[in-house]
Amino acid sequence: MKQFTYFTLLLLSIYSCKPEVVETPCQKNPEQCQYLSEAKDYFAFKVGSWWVYEEQTTLERDSVYVTSANNNLSTQDFDTYLFSVRDSFNTHYFPADFYEGNGCSYPGPVNKRCLYIRKTKFKFQNHLGESNALFFKHILGSSDYTGSGTNFCQNNKIIITNILTNFSIASLTFNKTIEISEDCSHAEGNQPVKFLYSKGVGLIKKSLIDSNETWNLVSYHIEQ
Repeated sequence: MKQFTYFTLLLLSIYSCKPEVVETPCQKNPEQCQYLSEAKDYFAFKVGSWWVYEEQTTLERDSVYVTSANNNLSTQDFDTYLFSVRDSFNTHYFPADFYEGNGCSYPGPVNKRCLYIRKTKFKFQNHLGESNALFFKHILGSSDYTGSGTNFCQNNKIIITNILTNFSIASLTFNKTIEISEDCSHAEGNQPVKFLYSKGVGLIKKSLIDSNETWNLVSYHIEQ
């Protein structure tokens, strides 16, 4: 009986000293989290990738292609430079304001806002400023006040107005698509704009509200 009591107490002592496993918020509720690496699926594309857009009323077309790209696979860092044949403007997408620590780590998952994607639009002697294009984590209805880097649209606001599992334009079908409404885009003529970004493809639709223009993606190639 004494021997049984001794081993019983020993086992109880071992298990009572075992450290308690504390689950992270994303382990407890994985459906409420996003991977920060997903940001690159919308913006980080290789040289050789191109897109053709068509304005749905006039049928005017614009070709856009990647002129320069860098992607650090182990961090959030990337740079994508696009060139528009129609207006000769360059667009630069890159990550900014990465809040590392306290639940924010790359590649994630994260349950709060940790990373912003910025964009600039420019050509020689004509810089249209810099503003936020998207942020991670995001949910439907989430928003952010973002300036333009100029004296125009200083109180600009972007808001996630739709998140679609799939989306179609004519015969093209896309996977997860995020609709972003921008109150005042200086890069697009100081007017409200709706952008649709599709995972793995990038920008697939742009609606300029005041100009009454809608540019739809009609053809593309993503270099793997």
